[in-house]
Amino acid sequence: MFLKTYEILEDVVLIREESTKFTFNFYILTISTIKHTYKILIDPLPYGYWRESEELLKKRINKEDIKFLFITHEDPIILSSISEILKSYPDINILASNNIWKYLNVYDIKEEQFHPIEFIPNRKIRLDSEEISFVYLPFCTSVSAYALYYRNK
Repeated sequence: MFLKTYEILEDVVLIREESTKFTFNFYILTISTIKHTYKILIDPLPYGYWRESEELLKKRINKEDIKFLFITHEDPIILSSISEILKSYPDINILASNNIWKYLNVYDIKEEQFHPIEFIPNRKIRLDSEEISFVYLPFCTSVSAYALYYRNK
């Protein structure tokens, strides 16, 4: 496997697999507040790349800072690493469209871990003094595609 890490913005890291003609992109967003540091994993790499990407994470991130996994769209390739992520981060909160539950319910996810974006009031989450929101993308390849918007990045 061949993964590269890029700092694409301050507090936004991209882990990318580039050895095939299809690239996979895995993002880590850091939101720092006075009280806490929150790490949000966005669209993890497929199962076959998880161990290598997890090693890169361990070098850059304190495990206890990883609070959320955001899945932007229905994609079995992205979802293939969920079981490994849950082993490594058993208390992670999963943010995704309610439609994605049909793929995730086969894993041992506690109901309180899964947060359907459609049920989040105003599609916004407050992290201490910071706020993230989710924007529905109706014309993407999936009927349940969302983007994460963080005004400070």
